[in-house]
Amino acid sequence: MRTPPRKDLERPLKEKKMGRPLKAKYFGNRNVGATPTTDDYGIGGKKISAVAAGNATGYSQGVTVTVSAPQIPTGVQALANISIYTANGNVSSVGITESGSGYTSATATIVKPSNVTVASANVSGLSGSNVIAITSSTSGIYVGMAVAATGANTSAKVTTVNAANVIVGLVNTANISGNATFYDAGTGVLGSVTLAAIASSVSNAITFSSNIGGDTSSADIIRQISSKSFYIQTANGNVGRANLVTTAPVSGEMRITATDSDSGTYYIKKISGHVATVVSGNGTQFTANSRVQWTLDSAVPNVSVKLPSN
Repeated sequence: MRTPPRKDLERPLKEKKMGRPLKAKYFGNRNVGATPTTDDYGIGGKKISAVAAGNATGYSQGVTVTVSAPQIPTGVQALANISIYTANGNVSSVGITESGSGYTSATATIVKPSNVTVASANVSGLSGSNVIAITSSTSGIYVGMAVAATGANTSAKVTTVNAANVIVGLVNTANISGNATFYDAGTGVLGSVTLAAIASSVSNAITFSSNIGGDTSSADIIRQISSKSFYIQTANGNVGRANLVTTAPVSGEMRITATDSDSGTYYIKKISGHVATVVSGNGTQFTANSRVQWTLDSAVPNVSVKLPSN
């Protein structure tokens, strides 16, 4: 009699059903931000809340400020504006126009306007006044800029910019000759940047090392496939499946390094909503293949491990 075929061999193999999956709030690109209707806010990390004035001084009204890019993939870069005191060129304030998202740290930098050189044929000093007449455009010349020209005092600064002339203090304008170069002579830097949580509903995102086709830039979980694998997106925009490993990741792999209460390290083999299977790196609280609780807060001795997050 013919033996019937085994049904388990007729069907393609399926991955073993995992326990309760991770909540999407632990995936950076799924976190709910301050503006839920804006996709770019749906990630982990923090936003920019303030920038200190620092020791900046002597700057012109033409300066701008640039905030560094966020560390988490798909984060939004923060934007800011700056106000300068006319009297001394110190920073009056730095205003945040876009608080951004995805930050774990940040810096803010003052950007000077470009130098403007007016050809000698288009510049002249008006006798008996502090006016430098310019017959070409005054575009790019700002109050507070210094001026370098024959006959100009080395301390000369622009006090007013009109359509066809520049009023400069401390200058012997009757003797102005040659080209005139206007430049920002500011010195010093902005102070520290303060970060803040995007919203109370945001949980930190789990972080890990990974490799997608040779791209080892920081990455973010898009979706959990099983207890051992995820779809992830790198900071460079590459998307792919990554399987959990306990060694340095090669293409298609990712590694989550957890720590116990003594800062001992472990690598995650499998993970579900509350429990992870670990292999020791140098930690001694748990043996190989132990199933332990995980947390993003402080680990409990011999009970849980802490996952890296930002």
